[in-house]
This record gives sequence, structure tokens and C-alpha cells, in this order.
Amino acid sequence: MRTRTLTVARAVFRWDRDRCRLVRHILRCFLGLGRLDLFFFDILFPSELENSTGVGTGIGRISGTFDTPVFNADLTIIDSEFDVPDFNLTYSLTGNIQVDQLGFHLMDMRLADKTGGVASLSWDILFN
Repeated sequence: MRTRTLTVARAVFRWDRDRCRLVRHILRCFLGLGRLDLFFFDILFPSELENSTGVGTGIGRISGTFDTPVFNADLTIIDSEFDVPDFNLTYSLTGNIQVDQLGFHLMDMRLADKTGGVASLSWDILFN
């Protein structure tokens, strides 16, 4: 197995060269996500979230073309925290997320605030 490692903006991606191919402009790549810093949630949801921290781990796959890539991933979120500035709230979030071409799918996530309030969440955040 020929494994390669790529570090981009605090994220570490590992892939097996034998399982990552470009065939007729179609991507087929399997990734091991050893550490994915969750700062990018601030970029994905700029008007809703600030100061996102925490780590995701898991596996993923990229398919499709360079023009229209399709991402699929199964992630476990560990000790994340983020602010919701419109409501002056800070939450922590742990649990499992699936990502596919439709959006983010939160499955039995644990959401907690600084006052001790806790909720279990299962919902979808769909792309347009």
C-alpha cells in the first residue's frame, strides 16, 4: 500500500495511491481523515457561526469531476465549540455527521450550552 499524506490549513488527509484515481476526468478517491480542524464551519456558515473549534475524524470519498466534485464522508466530531453571534450563545457539539451531495446529516449529536442545557440532535442541513 502506497499511502500519501497532505496537510492543508490545519487538516491532515491520508490516501492510498492505489485507491485514488482519475479515470476519463472522473475522480475516484478514498480518504482517511485523521484530523480535520473545524474552523471551516465559519467559512461555510459565515453569517450564522463564529469562532468554530474542534476536530473531526473519519473516512471520505471524492467522486464526480473536477468541475462538479461529489464529497461523501462519515465523520465523528470531537469537542467542537462555536458561537452563534445573533443570539450571543456558545455551544459545544459532539457526535456523528454524514456528508453527501445533498448536505450534512447530523445523527444523534449532543449539543450543550454553557449553562448546562443539553439536547440530542438529528437533522439535515441541505445544500441548495
